Amino acid sequence: MMGRKSQDAARLVLKELDLEKEMTPDEFLERRAKVLRDLLPQAELLPGAKRLLEHLRDNKVPCALATSSNRTHFKLKTSRHVDLFNSVFLHMITGDDVVKGKPDPEIFLKAKDDFEDKPNAEACLIFEDSPLGIQGAIAGNFKAIHVPDAEMAQAVKKPEQQPHQTLKSLLDFEPGEWGLPPFPASS
Repeated sequence: MMGRKSQDAARLVLKELDLEKEMTPDEFLERRAKVLRDLLPQAELLPGAKRLLEHLRDNKVPCALATSSNRTHFKLKTSRHVDLFNSVFLHMITGDDVVKGKPDPEIFLKAKDDFEDKPNAEACLIFEDSPLGIQGAIAGNFKAIHVPDAEMAQAVKKPEQQPHQTLKSLLDFEPGEWGLPPFPASS
């Protein structure tokens, strides 16, 4: 379900669990929202995320965030990290800001186009945890790094949709390999 818009994910879950007659996608999402209101504010950054984000910010690398999460869930999920995110990301795009969900590249294209200098997709680097997001990044001609959740890791199956790199953790990312300022030798 990672990378999908909420309504699409709800329909798939209900179909997969044969619950389509028991509740509507909206009812499912309402029940899910109650659970998420308690869980999402506890979200931690991925290992290595703070170091990478601060490094990019300190080196004035322009960054945007593109998430399929709706704005409400995004705010809950990032509530403990607002200052960091606001200091790093020039703009943040949520699933509410686009019509099509991943694997459509719309969310990445919108994030790219919101930069003042309108960079080419090939000049942008996408970090993505979901196979659908990787497919969207590749479809939009972006460079894509897959950092799958260890508990939910799924390989990207189609050869033409392979990420440019797969990492077990953001701790393994070397910005210098991607034309970005390298981490200082001591970090």
